[in-house]
Amino acid sequence: MISIDERGWIVEGHQSHCYLAVADAVNGERKMNRLHELAELLICSWTLGGDEGGELPTSHGILDRTLELAKEKNALPEWFWSAIHFADSRVGLQCVELPDILDRAQTAELTEVPNPTYRRTRVKITQSLARRLLTDLGISHEVAAKWGKELRQAADEAIVEFARAD
Repeated sequence: MISIDERGWIVEGHQSHCYLAVADAVNGERKMNRLHELAELLICSWTLGGDEGGELPTSHGILDRTLELAKEKNALPEWFWSAIHFADSRVGLQCVELPDILDRAQTAELTEVPNPTYRRTRVKITQSLARRLLTDLGISHEVAAKWGKELRQAADEAIVEFARAD
């Protein structure tokens, strides 16, 4: 019999390929659940922070920079920030997990697939649905709306920064 602790480590039995596969499956499921929570929080907060049916800027590192600016303002909870990482790459600042978060948002139909130019992604959820999803995450609607406004302000700042750099 095997047992897996909260870290996904085997704590009983010997480690065979079969047991490691079980541990990998559990860790993979946890990663997918975390990505789903990150996607829901990001998209729901964005939705409550402005007009319903808005668009999320997704091109040329703008959303990456938006998240970095939002982190400086303490927008979004600590568990969000502890789950994502930033890296300087040859194309500039990148949030390592952002492509997976955006893919998860599309899979969950929180957003549409980006348009062909990949500059913006249309948010599909309503403010009513955003509030319901946030309730499931244990997040206050009012706090999420504040975070969403801060995210939108950070996006505006990032767009201006990128325009100056061109």
